[in-house]
Amino acid sequence: MAPFDSLCSRSGRSHIGCFGEREAEFIGLDLMHQAMEKVKIIKEWVVGDPSLIVPVEAIEVNVELTYEEIPVAIIDRKVRKMRNKKIASVKVLWQNQQAEEATCEAKKDMERKYPHLFVEPNGCA
Repeated sequence: MAPFDSLCSRSGRSHIGCFGEREAEFIGLDLMHQAMEKVKIIKEWVVGDPSLIVPVEAIEVNVELTYEEIPVAIIDRKVRKMRNKKIASVKVLWQNQQAEEATCEAKKDMERKYPHLFVEPNGCA
């Protein structure tokens, strides 16, 4: 008798491809349910969160299929202290991103590239 004949009651079939009426008896219901739960989790992970999907119409795409990141607002300001100097940084919210994906940038660079972000509402910088 071949090694897998007793598993599937057919000769030449491995236990991996054995899906029949005896599957639940051979594998066990608990193990089957665990496997199905893991597959469900993997499917959810691959598909992702639908709330994070941005409509294609909302993004202006260039001919090269790229888009320009435009800063919308400054969320936070910090001064990081190094050993011998202080570096000012700002947390920037970009146009096509959520608040969780805001990035920290050097304040000098952002002031030079995007001065309109640093104008205060009362007119003072």
